Amino acid sequence: MGQSSSTANSVNQENLVSGVSLDPELEEAIVRDFSNQSLQEEWDKFRREVIIRRNERLEKRNAALLEAQQRQQANHAAMQERLTALHERRDQLLATFADESVSIRYDIQRLEETYLGVAEQTPPVDYCLGERAHWIDCSKKYGTDMRPCSDYLAALERCVNRTITESI
Repeated sequence: MGQSSSTANSVNQENLVSGVSLDPELEEAIVRDFSNQSLQEEWDKFRREVIIRRNERLEKRNAALLEAQQRQQANHAAMQERLTALHERRDQLLATFADESVSIRYDIQRLEETYLGVAEQTPPVDYCLGERAHWIDCSKKYGTDMRPCSDYLAALERCVNRTITESI
């Protein structure tokens, strides 16, 4: 190895500034290692940037999620207030309806007592009761021939005319 490096040394001396020469395989290994180290550094730099961007996205997403949750809670609180107000209004309307229905029932009962109660308390008047009874008995007795009942029918007619005239 000593001879080969001295021979290579004399050949490469023209191209080298320094007097040290390296074996071509060693030189390739160093270049590969440097290249690999360079690539590794670039790759690590790229991974760090990707991780940083990912963390930034996660932070933004978490901030947006937190903001959305806060808006949702605020909306929920507002809807609860509105729902409570609607329930109170419904209860007021139901109470008013119940009060009005009791009032209307009372008014109906009072009107019935005033107008219908008087008619119920007074005994019914049987106008022309005798004349009607005589005519009905006669018409039952002579079912098909009504000529014998004509006097009873005339008496009933006079009674009805008299009753109508008196009520007017």
